[in-house]
Amino acid sequence: MSDTNCVECGAAFERRAYATGYAVRQNGERICYRCATWDELTRAKETGKATLYITEDWEVLKAFRKVPFGRVLPAKAFSIGNWPGLWKLTPTQARSTRRGYCGNAVVVRFRLFGEAWSGVQCGESNQILRCRRVKGA
Repeated sequence: MSDTNCVECGAAFERRAYATGYAVRQNGERICYRCATWDELTRAKETGKATLYITEDWEVLKAFRKVPFGRVLPAKAFSIGNWPGLWKLTPTQARSTRRGYCGNAVVVRFRLFGEAWSGVQCGESNQILRCRRVKGA
């Protein structure tokens, strides 16, 4: 196993100040972020589930911080992508809600592979977005 190159494509790992430059598969193989992104998207398409990341544009959202739960938020204020940030998309809908198990939440809808998907980000101290393909859409 190479310590400096991806076992999938052979590319050299790009080390970053905040990251190792590679992902590790369950079998221990090290792969570059591009191959990891491909693996994530392939698995999402096959299973209909994905864990993605959501970021917010605070300048757009600051006027909406005090709105009641259940209100529609501007979708353009959010960006959905994977952890290394190699791909991003903008949701088609976003709204604030309150969930008993996680408190404040943001629910977004977006299109991936030409299909409708929905994601929930629970709490205010993380960017994790748990996503599922919408059935019958």
